[in-house]
Amino acid sequence: MEVDDAVPRGGGGGGESPHIRRLVNRIAAGKVIDRTSSAVQDLIENTIDADSSIISVTIKDGSLKLIQVSDDGYVIRL
Repeated sequence: MEVDDAVPRGGGGGGESPHIRRLVNRIAAGKVIDRTSSAVQDLIENTIDADSSIISVTIKDGSLKLIQVSDDGYVIRL
């Protein structure tokens, strides 16, 4: 769910910054990450729920560039 117009626009500055818009979109999606460890924990819990036996975690540049979790678990297809 993208939220572009939900944030009230300022009176004279031409609108909110892209950073604020991205933050609002994350909040609307129910995912706000306050710490890297919280994000990694959530991803690893998902792999465990998928009955994974092999889990690989890659973090680049202190999590600023990449947080990647790969596994061999199953996917529920709808």
